[in-house]
This record gives sequence, structure tokens and C-alpha cells, in this order.
Amino acid sequence: MQMYSEILKSRLYFILVLIMSAGLIRPVFASEEPSITTVRIDEIRFEVSGKTRPEALAREIKLETGSEYSTIDEFQTHLNREVQDLINLRVFSDVTADVIIVSEGISSDGRGWENVLIVFKVEDTWTLFPFLVPSSDGSTTVFTMAVVDKNFLGTLTEFSISGDFGIGTDPITGSLEIPRWGFYFKWSGFTVNQWQFNTVLSQSFQTMRKFNDSILVEDYSFFETLYLFNVRYEFKRVPYLYTLITPMLSWRYGYNIRRQFEEIEYEYFRTGLSLGLDYNRIDWKDFYRQGWALGIFDATWGSWGEDRSQLKTIVKTRFSGYGITGKVNPSTRVVGMMSFNHEMTGLGSYLRGVPDDGAYGDRAVFLNTGIQIRLWKGVWAEPHLLPFVDAGLVAKRDEPLNFKDDFFLGVGSELILFLPTLPSAQIRGWIGFDMSVDEWSRAKWEVGASFQLHY
Repeated sequence: MQMYSEILKSRLYFILVLIMSAGLIRPVFASEEPSITTVRIDEIRFEVSGKTRPEALAREIKLETGSEYSTIDEFQTHLNREVQDLINLRVFSDVTADVIIVSEGISSDGRGWENVLIVFKVEDTWTLFPFLVPSSDGSTTVFTMAVVDKNFLGTLTEFSISGDFGIGTDPITGSLEIPRWGFYFKWSGFTVNQWQFNTVLSQSFQTMRKFNDSILVEDYSFFETLYLFNVRYEFKRVPYLYTLITPMLSWRYGYNIRRQFEEIEYEYFRTGLSLGLDYNRIDWKDFYRQGWALGIFDATWGSWGEDRSQLKTIVKTRFSGYGITGKVNPSTRVVGMMSFNHEMTGLGSYLRGVPDDGAYGDRAVFLNTGIQIRLWKGVWAEPHLLPFVDAGLVAKRDEPLNFKDDFFLGVGSELILFLPTLPSAQIRGWIGFDMSVDEWSRAKWEVGASFQLHY
């Protein structure tokens, strides 16, 4: 009778572990007994169906040969975490981890021990995507063209070449204009132990405008050549806590100033350094996300022109949270920022529905909320609807807060198309309306498409 009782207990334990691991691809263990057993990793191997290089997979794995765990449960928890981290890369259609007992026994103190071999098995998906997508805020229409490979040469890094150009109406003359264009080269995600490296090189033409109650108060344009190099280090004792270091070098030239609110240099070099601390524990569960992230960042840069030099500093903090409730995926993002010695432009980019150049100031806080809803689950495509409400408060330099001019509200909806066989791809279309205007005849709006999520 006692033997059957022990068998029943072990089977119930197995069922409960399966329930607790719902949503993950659970590793298959050679031993399922809940006894106190020391587990030692004897060897780690990789089996890849596709182009991913085994050495690239090895760089992503935190488990190490020779590591020991005091119980099977502790070992299983760490292994499940590794499987989830590989799923979060969004470049595999299938991820599993098999555990094979190489040797086992009982030590002199009566504890069991196992030496195990771990075999990570992944199946690649297609990760190279060319695309052309438009977006518009009613005054400027922007076309973005790009070729993106999210598993470049099987190295689990992302490489992209992109360009964009805008067509709009000059707010002074009413004629057609090209207020912006740019070319961008990006390589990101190269990992060595706790270090990750990312780099961006760009050449662009930008037009900066500031509107106050629909009145143009500043208008200037310039060319910029920019290079930045980002280094991310993950603390070994606190997984998923990162420090970020980003040096930057740029050259701005060819200024054309038509309306000037601030004193602007006509040509200058900029060098800067951004530092940050970021905790990110957000997991993908099918096409929903779960978890939270919190970060604080400081960016300081100096500019050197013909007549004067400047030093500018921005401090920024960000929180993102995602939950899964039944068939919906609510999300929240809060962003706060402060500039100590200059006004920030283009702050409308943090609010869907609000034109980018509609908000500027030296202090700002933004709240983005949305609820992602699966419309139906298909074999080849899975459409999701994401209604959203975004709000922002932007304070201008040396001016008291004014609800009418400084509060912004955008509402609208996104339609996101996920492809089950291509987890690295998503097609997002959105429309948003600026509800902070006081007259519907002056309503502002944004509409567009993208291959990236808003946040």
C-alpha cells in the first residue's frame, strides 16, 4: 500500500510541475523524482535545424559546464529560464532542452547525485525581411524602406539597412517640401559572456519645428552625420540587470534657419556619453508579453562650434509592464524626462496620435496604455487589436504649467498581424487622434504602418 502511495505522490508532483510550467516548452528530464539530489552539468550540446551557429547559441546560454545545483527543482528552474530566454529572441519556431543522465549515485551522506548532459535543440525561422511602410500626421507623409535580418549570418545578431524620406507642405509658403530624409546602418545584439555590443551609423537631413497652439514659433533644418556605439553589461549576481554605456559622435552642418527661438550654432561637432541602468524581465508567451522593465538613463553631450561651446544633459526614466488576463494582454509604459539646459523637441513621438513636432519643452512625463486582444488564432496568421490611450504633460522653459497648452491626449487603435511560423515578424498598422485640441476642425491625427511594436 505504501509503495502505491509513493507512486501516486510522484505522479501528482509531475502533473503539478507541468501545470506550473504552462506556456513554456518544458525540458524533458531523465529523472522526475522529487528527492534531494545534487545535479551537476557535465556537458552542454546544441542541435540546430537551420543557419544558427552553435557558438552563437553558446553565447546566449548562462548555464555553465561544471555548475552544481542542490536539488532537481533548482536545476529545472534555471533550465526553464534558459529555454524562455531563447524563446524571447523571437528567431526560433521551436526550442527544447533534453536532459540526459550521464552518471548517478549516492554519496556517503545519503544524498543522491546526477551528472547530466543538456542538449538544446532549436529550429530556425526565416528572419530576413525587406519592407516599405508609410506613415502620416496630416502634414508630413514619411516612407520607410528597410532590409532587416534578425539572425544575421546565423550569429543571433540583428543587421539592418534602412532609409526614410518625408513629403509635406511648407507651413510658411504652402509649397511641397522634403522636410527629412536619412540612411541608417545598424548592427546589434553581439554577445560575449555578460557583454553585448550594438552600433549605429547614419546620415540624415532633419527639419526641426516648434508649434505653440498651432502657431509656428521655430523652424530650422540641418544635415547630420552620426555614429554611436552601445555597450551593455549584465550583472552576473543580479540576472537581467544591465548597465548601458553609449558614446556618441556627430557633425551637424548646413543649417538653414528661418525662424529662431533659441540661439543655434550654424555648424558644430557633438560628442556625448549616455549611461543607464536597466532591469528587464519581460517574457514572450506565444504572442503576448508578461513581466516588467525599469530603467534610468543619463545623456550628456557637448557641442563645439565656431563661436561657442555648450554642454547639455538629459535624465530619463522608464517603466514598462505587461500582464496576461484571460485572452487579453494589458500594458502600461511610463516615461519621465528632464533637460537641465535646453529644450527637447519632437516629444510628440512618445504619444500615438499626437504629431511629433507638436510637443516640446524641458520637462515631460508620458503614460501609454493599451489592451492587446487576440481576434482569432489561425495557422498562418493571428490578428490582434490593440486600442490605446496615451497622455502626456510637457512643461516649457520658464513658463508655468498650462493645462490647455501643455497636456496632450492621444487615442486610437493598432491592428497587429502576427505570423505563427515567423515569430520574428509582425505587421503593425495604427491610427490615432490628438484629443487635446479644442476644436474638431483643427483636429490632428497620425496613421501609419510598421514592422516594429510601439513599445
